[in-house]
Amino acid sequence: MTSSLIRSGAAAVVAALAFAACAGNGAVPSSSLPNTADTLRTVAPAAANPCPIPVGWKFAGPCNPVKLTTAGGSGKLPAYKGFALTSTLGSNNSKPGTYLVFQDATGKGDITGTVEGLKFPKDKNAILYLAALNTSKKSFTFNVTPAIKITSKTAIKGKGCSLDQLGATKTGFAWAPSGITGTVATNGKSVSFPSLPVHQTVPAGTSGPFYLAFSCK
Repeated sequence: MTSSLIRSGAAAVVAALAFAACAGNGAVPSSSLPNTADTLRTVAPAAANPCPIPVGWKFAGPCNPVKLTTAGGSGKLPAYKGFALTSTLGSNNSKPGTYLVFQDATGKGDITGTVEGLKFPKDKNAILYLAALNTSKKSFTFNVTPAIKITSKTAIKGKGCSLDQLGATKTGFAWAPSGITGTVATNGKSVSFPSLPVHQTVPAGTSGPFYLAFSCK
């Protein structure tokens, strides 16, 4: 996986929720999957409603296209199987009409399809997965990582969570920590990932979607 956005080590993501940057350096990463026939189809730039995400593995959760301005933007995924997600995206150099699309899933039977002939890989202790796609044919850079908050209907197990990123390997795909962590609230009903002053580049939509996981323990 190349390092670019929310690597939310990418920021990818959502936007942070998006979410691609370099793992272990406090940035959010972006995952660049192979541009093969089953991973990528043409996505119209500046599409007003590119939902559900039309490429990669199919997520069954809610989808939210966030229209970006150079000042940033905000995203919200409504409650789904006990989890809801909100994100705040910082200033950036995106072109007018750029959307960052987010869609989530729990991994419990709601992620289907194959990429490179492989099913979606699970991340240990993940409570929620996020797919993100830049609808523009141009890459752009966030000046800070996204701020993300996940609220849960039931108490989240563990005291902290890691924002992990999915990358390609010689034999398939594997999850790796981005270096970004979140603190679980004392009542266990939410986890927050703060915005960090790290630049992160979001790859062009022609690179396909990137994937993040929120792993808690």
